[in-house]
Amino acid sequence: MARSKDKQPDAWQDIPGQHRPTPERMARGNYRLGLADRQGVKVAIDDASTPLRQALSRKALTLRQVEAGERYEELHRAVWGGSGSKDSLDMSPRGGVIHETEPQAMRNIANSRKLEGLMTMMDAKTALVLHQIAVGMEPIGDCRPTYKRFRHLVLALDICADFFRL
Repeated sequence: MARSKDKQPDAWQDIPGQHRPTPERMARGNYRLGLADRQGVKVAIDDASTPLRQALSRKALTLRQVEAGERYEELHRAVWGGSGSKDSLDMSPRGGVIHETEPQAMRNIANSRKLEGLMTMMDAKTALVLHQIAVGMEPIGDCRPTYKRFRHLVLALDICADFFRL
């Protein structure tokens, strides 16, 4: 069956590995059409994929604060490792390779000291809220400045932004 010339292809078409969001996900996310990296096909891109990005799309946080939270998450995962699953046939001890090369060990020590230095700049409650939201991906909740949890988050993100010189 031939396609008529005036009919346009579906804007939200599926590409292997980049599928169309479900209606439930569309209701929860903040999607826009963007170009895929190949074939010039437009796909759905979620601008609110993390709690920090959701707050940015609601204009409750600034881009500087969101980037600081993402840098904190990267640093935390570099020090403590990701939460990824492990192959059932892999018998190596959990926590990484046994024989680290010297540059890897030096990088791990530097990242640990950097994270420790950042954590000394904030109190325990502020650090806990930052960890729960940036690493644990817990929802922020109401983004009113009168709410303590949101104030702790904003303070922690500002400290991180100053620390990372963003």
